[in-house]
Amino acid sequence: MKIKPLSQNLSKRLNSSRILSFASHVLTGSAAGQLILLLSMPLLSRIYSPDDYGIFATYSSALTVLIAVTVLRLDSLIPTIRSDNESINVTRLGLFLCLSAFILLSVIVNRLDTGYALIDKVINSPISFLLPIAVLLSGIYQILSGWAVRKEASLLIGRTKLSQSIGSVVAQTSFGFFGNGPIGLGLGQILYQSIGIKSLFMLFSKESKDKIKLSDMIATLKQHKDFIILGFLSSVANILVIHLLIFFLSNSYGAKVVGWTLLAQRILGIPVDLICTAMGQALLSRSSSRSSDELKDTFLELMKYLIPMSVAISIFSLILPLFIPAIFGNQWEEVGDILKYLGIMYSAKIISSPISVVLIVLGRYRQILYIDILRLFLVYVTMVNFNTSYKSAILSYSAAMTFFYIVYIFYTYYFVAVSRKR
Repeated sequence: MKIKPLSQNLSKRLNSSRILSFASHVLTGSAAGQLILLLSMPLLSRIYSPDDYGIFATYSSALTVLIAVTVLRLDSLIPTIRSDNESINVTRLGLFLCLSAFILLSVIVNRLDTGYALIDKVINSPISFLLPIAVLLSGIYQILSGWAVRKEASLLIGRTKLSQSIGSVVAQTSFGFFGNGPIGLGLGQILYQSIGIKSLFMLFSKESKDKIKLSDMIATLKQHKDFIILGFLSSVANILVIHLLIFFLSNSYGAKVVGWTLLAQRILGIPVDLICTAMGQALLSRSSSRSSDELKDTFLELMKYLIPMSVAISIFSLILPLFIPAIFGNQWEEVGDILKYLGIMYSAKIISSPISVVLIVLGRYRQILYIDILRLFLVYVTMVNFNTSYKSAILSYSAAMTFFYIVYIFYTYYFVAVSRKR
């Protein structure tokens, strides 16, 4: 597949929109990679059992939380800083944190005891040995991606996304045939989250040739302490609420139910996250030079493209369950019902997630933190109170998340309007 000509063609067709021009470059490689992941799922669902997916889902959710704790959301800060020197220092700080997390996790990961059966099963299984290296590589990629977004290196981001998907599918398929179970899925995820680090680091090193000074990094850290502290807390709350369903089901219903849920989340989440990431990065790539007067127009422009996508996701989640057994095998039949429950949530997320980046651009870190903490609390309470079965737990989670995604949309629009008046 020739990425560059296809991307150039998309850019010409979408020339009227600077946001879609950037997003099209990211989408070119990402869409091809995500298509590979989607096409591989019927094969992987026959190689791995729901129990394998359940153990892997718990591991993957823990990994995602650890990465969020490690990078402190610095990848979102890097593109928004006006000074290149400050941005370089933030990038270096992020890389240092990734290395520190790797060392710490290597020492403590196998000594933890949470008291939750499935989580402790993951910790005591061989897959736990992948956690430190996964946090290191995934964190480095995330930080360097922030620098690539700053430099509007959309083609490079697209290429790495395609390579990640190919490497992940090859690894998971190969290890699966040899009966490696969840470890094969874990190794594939490491490749998915880390391939392309060399290319991204070369881009960063071109402008980061001066001597590293700890005093400069500390000064930059102090200057952006509000974002780092509040953004970090908000990021952790956001990641926890997204993965709360997996942790909750892991504790209450076992690996098989978690495996069904993970497959459903991937079927809907892969295309939704692809669009959200591309649109969000497109907005961030212009944020350092964007005036407040332009934000409302940007917000409305994004909405114009995201609403039809939201409708498409809703329809997709209602039709696909009819074909689940034929596509993935009879042991995955329950995934159909889960897709129906989660459909409305993902249709709201595809609108809310990209435009909420505007709040970061506006520096509304404290407001982001408040709403993320409130969402985490209320979603958890909702799930506990409507937990008569795993289906009721999933449905209550989806309803609560949908409500807050809608709140985010109006919340963002409000602050955009206030910013413009000022």
